[in-house]
Parts: sequence; C-alpha cells; structure tokens
Amino acid sequence: MIEVFSNSFFVYFLIPLLILISRIIDVSLGTLRIILANKGIKLYSAVIAFFEVLIWLLVITTIIKNLDNVAAYIAYCLGYALGTYFGVCLDEKISFGYIKLRIITKKNLAKMIEDLRPTKYVFISNSVNSSHGKIKIINAFLERKYLKKVIKRVKDRDPNAFYTIEDLKMIKEEPKEKRHFFITNKSK
Repeated sequence: MIEVFSNSFFVYFLIPLLILISRIIDVSLGTLRIILANKGIKLYSAVIAFFEVLIWLLVITTIIKNLDNVAAYIAYCLGYALGTYFGVCLDEKISFGYIKLRIITKKNLAKMIEDLRPTKYVFISNSVNSSHGKIKIINAFLERKYLKKVIKRVKDRDPNAFYTIEDLKMIKEEPKEKRHFFITNKSK
C-alpha cells in the first residue's frame, strides 16, 4: 500500500491535480465570501470563510509534505488563478443583490419608460441639458438578476443608448410587495 503513495504518478500527477482542484474551490469560495461580505451578508460569509480556510490548511499541509515537488507549486499557483476566474464567473451566474442602472439617451423618454413600466423596478428619470444637447437620464434600481432583461428592452428601444451599472451594497427598505414607481423631472 505504501508503494502506491510513493509512486511517481501519485506524487507528480495526482497530488498536484488534487492541489489544483482544491485551490480552485478554495479561491472561488474566497471570492464569493468577499462579494457577500461587501453586500453585508455576514452569516454566509462566515460559513464560507470556515470552509475556505479548512481547504487551504489541507492544501498547505500537502505542499509542506512534498516540498521537492515543483508540480505541486505550479498547481497551487494555477489553482489560485483559476479559482479567481471561476469565483468571478460564479458571482455573475448567481446574480444576487441590487444595482443602479443609469441609462442615457436622446430618444423619447416617455416611450422608453412605457416599455419598462410593467416591470417591478424603481425608476427615476430626468431630462437635462448636456454638452451634447438635450438628453434623457433614467436611473433604474433593480435586482441584478433582471439586468440583462432591462438592458435588452433599452437596446430594443434605442440601440445607441449609453448606460452605466453601479453595484449597490443594499437598498434600505425593500418593498414588501412587488411594485414600481416613477419620479420624472423635466428641466426646461
């Protein structure tokens, strides 16, 4: 049995592979934990931190036991890089939390708002003068999971619309029922 674990296949392929997979999981969890903590979600952040550190300890212990294994070092570094990438991808897929979508357009504001009115988002709109002439600004506050749907509606109405997206830590009071409201300010 001991010969199996001292075998070069195990030492130079299997151990680095396990380190790589563990680091991908560990760093993905770390990325997710930081995102949750920034959004004020404390309990889940703490639970994830526990498992993140547990995995890290197991990986470091394995590397210390195999200090002469360069493949383990490479797997550790590659796992960190891939874990960061997959953690960000995971955050995009989960799509929780709130965002502020600022839409800037020269098109008819009333038509765009009518397209968006049946939704359950909060909109604030203004018509303003800019260095490029009269423009319309719509500030939409919505859950991240609806972002693609709203952007598609905006782009269908105005393919040249410019928009920015800001991540919000929290919205102080989320409505109990799903509703929307509009505040419109037209400057003269």
